Amino acid sequence: MILTMLSAVFGGLLRLAPEVLKWLGQKDQNAHELAMQDKQLQFLQVQGKMKTDEIQLQGNIDQAKAQVDAIVALNAQQTQVSIASGWLIAAINALVRPSITFFVFGLWGVHKVATMLFAYHMSGDVLGALMGTWTDDDASMLSMILSFFFIGRVWDKRDGK
Repeated sequence: MILTMLSAVFGGLLRLAPEVLKWLGQKDQNAHELAMQDKQLQFLQVQGKMKTDEIQLQGNIDQAKAQVDAIVALNAQQTQVSIASGWLIAAINALVRPSITFFVFGLWGVHKVATMLFAYHMSGDVLGALMGTWTDDDASMLSMILSFFFIGRVWDKRDGK
């Protein structure tokens, strides 16, 4: 009878053994499945970040392209205005530097003449007024302006400009 009882217990235990092993195996399989889902989640996060970066980069490229297109359009518009306005605008543009130079040079000349007249009225000596108002700085400035315009033209003609 004990043998029957032991057979029944061991038979039942042996019958339950595959179910217990299956349950332990399922636990490992569930842990593996959970780890795989975590890896898939990490992959999707990385993929989403890459897609976001790609969209942002494409937006930056589109913005830069739009800026370049706007500059090109503005240049084309200015060219059309320049062509339409003709020689008058080109002449005004060409006269800006010389006009400023003549103005500054004229102011300097008026200042020198006024200084000489003031010195003459104070002293009554023409030669002393002329000698006293003409300084080394005036000579340096006059030689710089003359050499800039006249020597510069020689070099421009020599270089074929």
